[in-house]
Amino acid sequence: MGAAIIAKPIPTVIARRCFLNHGVQPREIDIQTKHGRLHCVTQGEGDPLVLLHGALGTGTAHFREQIDEFALSHQVIAPDFLGYGKSGRRTAVDEYFYQRDAEDVVELVQHLGFSQVHLCGFSDGAVVAMIVAGRYVA
Repeated sequence: MGAAIIAKPIPTVIARRCFLNHGVQPREIDIQTKHGRLHCVTQGEGDPLVLLHGALGTGTAHFREQIDEFALSHQVIAPDFLGYGKSGRRTAVDEYFYQRDAEDVVELVQHLGFSQVHLCGFSDGAVVAMIVAGRYVA
């Protein structure tokens, strides 16, 4: 897979009900992974923070109340896993889909040119984050 990815903990941020748009506009991008087209939203500057959503959600839906705040100190990257949101369809749903999602996250990180990122996962996204951290961390 090439470069190793180093996952680091991020400072705790307390979510508030209403966030102001801090003038940092989100950007939508699509990349082609070996499993399909992955859509993601990026916002902010600084150390990259990849937000991984849970089942029945999207990167922006599960983290909409945190993205603006995290973007004050990080470059937030919120992908939609294959089969969710604006990403392409899954070709298979079997016991290996978490592994494929982890591979897609690694491809996304490499495509964006990062060798180190912070990972934050919710529900199924936490499973994917653990796979990435367990298999791809130097």
